[in-house]
Amino acid sequence: LSDRISVSVIIPFFYAEREANLQGLIDDLKTQSFRDVEVIIVSGVSPQGRAVNQGIRESRGEILVVLDDDSRIGHSRVIENLVRVMENDSKVAMAGASILTPEHANRFQKMTAKQFPRFNMPVVKEIIDSDLPCHGCAAFRKGIMIEVGMERETIIRGLDPDLRVRFRKAGYRVVLVPDTWVYHPLPPT
Repeated sequence: LSDRISVSVIIPFFYAEREANLQGLIDDLKTQSFRDVEVIIVSGVSPQGRAVNQGIRESRGEILVVLDDDSRIGHSRVIENLVRVMENDSKVAMAGASILTPEHANRFQKMTAKQFPRFNMPVVKEIIDSDLPCHGCAAFRKGIMIEVGMERETIIRGLDPDLRVRFRKAGYRVVLVPDTWVYHPLPPT
């Protein structure tokens, strides 16, 4: 999206049936107010931690934004809001968007989301330290990711809690960003 790169958006893409959503996500990124971005799609690499690490190695930005390939961005200032929080507080290692269930989700997805706080987050009005930021949409400092050993490539599920613990042990913060959200559905069945 820009020749000057300060943010690298990394999207692990593994499931072919998510191709249409991936194209919509790319369209969402084109509408973002923050323009100094490169988009790295890591196709066919599993597990997700290995895919993210590959994206980190290819990235040029000092801030990384990881988006799941089935997420959709809530509005045009999401990347800008994530970057602002990272720039304003050097102790923030992970800054996440609130995760909402999309309107088009089926009945099962909507009912299940009510039982999992990570898929039914409130959109916060001020920065708060939280255990809810996740790979659905989160910004990371590249240097801190490298400092804590990047993603654990052998973990199949649970990348988010693992990173949050390692960031905090290293003395950093994990926060939810105000007025920032993405739509991320649970599996349909």
